[in-house]
Amino acid sequence: MFNQELPSSLPKASVWRRYRAYGLEIDSSLEIPDFLEIPYCDIKADVEIQQEYKPVEQHEQVNWFIREESGIFYMYFKGIGQFVVAKGENIHFRSDSAASEAERVHLYLSGIVMGMLLYQRGYLVMHASAVMSPKGDVFLFAGDSGAGKSSTAAFLSRYGYQVLDDDIIPLKNKDGAIRVEQGRTRVKLNHDVFESVQNAAHETGFYPYENKYFVSAVPASGSIAAGNVKAIYLMERGDAFQITDLPKSQATMGLIRNSVPWRLLKRRGDVRQMEQCVDIAQTVPIFRFVRQGHIVSAASSIDMLMKHFDEIY
Repeated sequence: MFNQELPSSLPKASVWRRYRAYGLEIDSSLEIPDFLEIPYCDIKADVEIQQEYKPVEQHEQVNWFIREESGIFYMYFKGIGQFVVAKGENIHFRSDSAASEAERVHLYLSGIVMGMLLYQRGYLVMHASAVMSPKGDVFLFAGDSGAGKSSTAAFLSRYGYQVLDDDIIPLKNKDGAIRVEQGRTRVKLNHDVFESVQNAAHETGFYPYENKYFVSAVPASGSIAAGNVKAIYLMERGDAFQITDLPKSQATMGLIRNSVPWRLLKRRGDVRQMEQCVDIAQTVPIFRFVRQGHIVSAASSIDMLMKHFDEIY
């Protein structure tokens, strides 16, 4: 079990970095290369991430778990360590061992752990990929792992679309529009997808644990982007390309099933999340997107997908 006493204060680390992601300023004693680093200053950040140099409580029978108590998330990942996420403002981390590799730690930190912090801050957090069109509109692709979210976003990048994020997408209604702000500055691609888009993508590394390539999601200007969602596509694999309108009720359930809290905590009864999904389904058109799994077929479907974008306008 976790020591459930959340530290009220910790000695400041000797080296702090400041990052910008999801419209937030984040101070961290851990390096997070997936976030955009900005100049550090003494003004209090929105979020603070700090490593605690204390022993990790061992959980021999499980590889991972996530538990919530009194609004605080306690998270454990074997070989990585423990995270405590509190009030949408603080993340405390203890390494599982000296062998915990920094590459894996920051991927969990910038992904699933940050997703739970954003949930605490009131966002609807989706398991999805997002791209911004040259016109500034955002298109979202949600679905199970392997449905083709990342590859669709990567192929669209060949046509001038900017990849805003991959895997964790926080949504919030702002003045009647569903807003997305960029988080991670790179995405992970399978080898075959990377080979197909490498002329339009800048490789930044290789992740051996999933046999994937890191690809930069930030344009040469170095800026990060934000925009309003134009449409959401709920993806699945099938025998032939197909895009169909979803009734509001099915669209709402699709959003719920693809939200991070539902996937991790099975929170079918989360009233706030249900209200957010209903609101988004009434604000943004949502479609069922069936895509063939083969990489050649997936690439050819992008032209048809972009034609559908034009029809929405």
